[in-house]
Amino acid sequence: MKRVTYSILTICSLICTVGIAQPSVRISADNFLEAVSTHPDIQAHADQMDMMDAAIEVAKISPDPSLTMGNLSGDVSGIRMPHQLFVGVNYTMETGGKRKQRIRYAKAQRDLAETEHAAFVNEFKRDALLLFQQCWMLEQQIREANEYRADILSINIIDETLLAKQQLMVLESERVKSELEGRYAKAVAELNGLVSHAFGDQPVLPDGWVWSSEAGVTDKENSVNLDVARASADVLKEEVLLSATDRAPDLSFTLGNSFITRATNTEAPSPQYNAITASVTIPLKFSNWNSGQRRISELRTQQARTQEIAALTEDDAAWLITTREINRLAESYTQLSALIGLEEKFITKISKTDFTLRMQELSQLSNYKTQRWQVLERIAGHKADLFVRTGVLSTPQPGLASGTN
Repeated sequence: MKRVTYSILTICSLICTVGIAQPSVRISADNFLEAVSTHPDIQAHADQMDMMDAAIEVAKISPDPSLTMGNLSGDVSGIRMPHQLFVGVNYTMETGGKRKQRIRYAKAQRDLAETEHAAFVNEFKRDALLLFQQCWMLEQQIREANEYRADILSINIIDETLLAKQQLMVLESERVKSELEGRYAKAVAELNGLVSHAFGDQPVLPDGWVWSSEAGVTDKENSVNLDVARASADVLKEEVLLSATDRAPDLSFTLGNSFITRATNTEAPSPQYNAITASVTIPLKFSNWNSGQRRISELRTQQARTQEIAALTEDDAAWLITTREINRLAESYTQLSALIGLEEKFITKISKTDFTLRMQELSQLSNYKTQRWQVLERIAGHKADLFVRTGVLSTPQPGLASGTN
């Protein structure tokens, strides 16, 4: 009962340390994730999608006609020959499916932007969730540090040498606790800064873990990063196809009216009149530019396929390595939890007069607990990597992680 009361007082003092004026509320990882999802940085990144949609609309636009006018035949000889004034409309008709391919390319770019946004959101949430996990873990570590200090002080030592050793252990425990409290205060401040847009001035604290100590990874989920790689390859493929359509020559049509002015010379006088003018322009290719561009397109298509295959291979390898490491660390966590349980039982059997052995074993118990938290932090980091990969977060459970006292 004494330990519980002391822990509550410590947490309250920490809350005051970080400058929280209002009573804090406990939120779950799901509620925290929901608040983070509406963070202004995520919304600002999502606004880029509007630009991509606008690019698609631009790609749908066909070339506008142009107005052509001028004097096609102006007499500067001074013999009063007729002038030919021309007004017409010129229109370029795209061939080779240029417009259709422009739209496909713009849509591929938008798909890439969407997958990159999903990856950005996962990365953003990953950092936020790790901060949430860190706050919860530090809170538990501070509680254990207080319990350790109280256990050391509960030993009624008379011997001066052992008393000096006890004081050293107490000072060391206070140093460790002070460091933990400093990290905790900073982490809680950052945590509340992330969700201030959702909770305002209301301070929040985690009510449990995000990632527990269990392995819990069996199925290979879809990879957002792999989606980005595929979308990047698709953009490259569509860009190659767009380049191919650009090699198709376009046809230009001109239709207009020529106004022939009156000729007043004595040798060949003529009245003024209007004439319809129509022309077609067909570009001719005499260079080997097309063959060179075709070769470049083939190489870029091959590059896109290679990149996609490499991304798939790399993703499979990363998933396998990460899951194996999680399984290994989960086993280590279980072993440390077993050692902690045995150590605690052993301490209860130590004679109250065997001060030296009790202090040694209390120190060893604290060391085991520190190692266990380090392992859990590494497990959380690897599970966070899988979250970035899939965007899937398993439902968190309330309370302490398994094996945590």
